[in-house]
Amino acid sequence: MALRPARHTLVDLLAPFIGDGPFRRLGRCAYRILRRRDFFVADSGRRSVVFAGDSLIDQWETLAPNFPGLKVANRGISGDLSSELLRRFGEDVLACRPRAVVLLIGTNDLAGGAPPAQVAENLRILLGLAEDFEGGVPVVLCRLLPRTAVPGIFPDRIRELNALIDGLPSKHRGVSVCDTFTVLAAADGGPRDGCFVDGLHLSPDGYRRLRDALAPHLSRY
Repeated sequence: MALRPARHTLVDLLAPFIGDGPFRRLGRCAYRILRRRDFFVADSGRRSVVFAGDSLIDQWETLAPNFPGLKVANRGISGDLSSELLRRFGEDVLACRPRAVVLLIGTNDLAGGAPPAQVAENLRILLGLAEDFEGGVPVVLCRLLPRTAVPGIFPDRIRELNALIDGLPSKHRGVSVCDTFTVLAAADGGPRDGCFVDGLHLSPDGYRRLRDALAPHLSRY
């Protein structure tokens, strides 16, 4: 499977997506997405551990210092959805020929009304793409993080999706699940005090807890 990074255009962004679920209205965020993806082209990230996902990855400004001695590449885009990550997974992630992929995606899908089973199916497709690429790319699949409670939605849908995530490794080789929920959750399933800046995005202490949860999964690299 031959892949090479390419500059991204608005036409590219408007092309048909694969996967199911809600999509963003591009509008004001289109220019930011283009700039972010053009940065990916400039920063090849070849043979790195690639972190892919939404703003929780995109805004991890201390990613490299948090994993000293490990070559990492940040391929997060704020607001991203699992269906949109599916569309860009080849060029933005697999084109790096990654040693491994850390995958954290899905909270925006749930907020947009997608049922957990639909998000889990998109994750299954992503895992299949990694498994089939050049003999297989290992994936650390993160459980969704807590966020501010919304009656009937959060934390209920997060718990439901995380239960589905727990079952995905049985269908794919080279996949491990990292419990990035429990280390950041309060007793009621909401955000742990001090770990979030706004009920969704992580504080410095939150990123330290996220690093500590992932470190054992990445130690082999």
